[in-house]
Amino acid sequence: MLKKPIVLNKYDDEGKVEKSFKLCIIPWNMMKKFSAAMDELGENFKYTELLDRMDGIICDAFHRQFDENDLGEHFDAGEVVAAVNSIMDAIGNTNPNVMRALTKKAPASTIPTGGAVSN
Repeated sequence: MLKKPIVLNKYDDEGKVEKSFKLCIIPWNMMKKFSAAMDELGENFKYTELLDRMDGIICDAFHRQFDENDLGEHFDAGEVVAAVNSIMDAIGNTNPNVMRALTKKAPASTIPTGGAVSN
């Protein structure tokens, strides 16, 4: 169980919260999908490749209450990045091997930290 739920808000075209979604656990299937996505990343991957793979994983984690199109069009980028970071932190704490593998594949000039790649 997560120490703090991950919350994502879906916004309407006027910027008002249409619906809030809460994730209280990292489902086992999500851990497996995340691990598989990390295995598919090539050496020296770009952070955008990682983010592209996260769309479906995020939608699955929230039990497909929204789809990738909604995520891209109606969710705040900052909230989504925070959710990605929280998910990666939780998975890394549960299964450190996933984050070690990701770190090995990251470009030499970057270090994955909490889901973000920094120079």
